[in-house]
Amino acid sequence: LSQDHTMAFSPKSYNSQIGVPLSVWQMNENNDLAVFEAGISMTGEMDHLRHVIQPTIGIFTNIGQAHDENFLTRYQKIAEKLLLFTQCEVLIFCADHKDIYAVVAENERFKEMNRFTWGSSENNAIQLKETVLNDHSTSLHICHEGQDSVVEIPFIDRASIENAMQCITLMFYLGYSAETIAERCLSLVHVEMRLEMNEGINNCLLINDSYSLDLNS
Repeated sequence: LSQDHTMAFSPKSYNSQIGVPLSVWQMNENNDLAVFEAGISMTGEMDHLRHVIQPTIGIFTNIGQAHDENFLTRYQKIAEKLLLFTQCEVLIFCADHKDIYAVVAENERFKEMNRFTWGSSENNAIQLKETVLNDHSTSLHICHEGQDSVVEIPFIDRASIENAMQCITLMFYLGYSAETIAERCLSLVHVEMRLEMNEGINNCLLINDSYSLDLNS
């Protein structure tokens, strides 16, 4: 999106109670789009971050096991994260995450949210019909408003595929064409130390994921 907008965004993973304000302070009068990451470790934190960020478009990227010990249930943690998006014009998320979908659909506070979802079902705004893994890239066969297209991304790991689909869905929501999205996705680059694959000796790959600190990583 930086080809079309003057952007501000979170440096690295500045997503905490301290990191989010530091990220937002980077904005100036020239920025017309900003992308900020927000994370929480206990109840009450997301409501603080909502007032700091005041987002207009919400993307619920995923739900993992980090900080589970500070919440009664996974559903409570999802509902707490969703508080970031209560004033958004739209919420983007993967409807295949059944627990996220259930909280959005069942919780009275979130039922009226405008949703622009992606997933395997044709009921989504963006349908991911097929994922084809190549040696060093992935072909995403998608459908939007009855039009099929193929977007290739230079990643093969599951997390990068999911992140790319969040970006693709956002770009469709913003009115970009499938051709432009496919062109832009080809220029994506790996984030350093995040599932970074390096050629090793004896036909081996060295996977450097030292940026991540959670147990799942």
